[in-house]
Amino acid sequence: MSIGDARNHHRTSAQEAPERGITIDEALILLAQLSGRKERLNGLASRQPQERLGNRYFGSSNGPIEYRYANYDVAQAEADYRAVADEIAALQLELDLVNQTEVFSVEL
Repeated sequence: MSIGDARNHHRTSAQEAPERGITIDEALILLAQLSGRKERLNGLASRQPQERLGNRYFGSSNGPIEYRYANYDVAQAEADYRAVADEIAALQLELDLVNQTEVFSVEL
């Protein structure tokens, strides 16, 4: 049996998540990827479209006031964050269902 045949045999005999049609190991990898994306989107969504830079207090003026502007749509970043969070929640529920209803056998 070649490596490709063994990989295909493993893929067909592995337990699948029922709604997505992917194997459990693929679902776990997808979960990690989505979590990384969610973290990046959280950073983007938590920014203001316009932020004042520096720690200036009343009466101290050491030059012009500087601002940082977001070069993306913050509202879209928030919507993308919510969509990824919902996808993660659905995937976790699907994995929980498989963990609670299926019996796994592991060859050592």
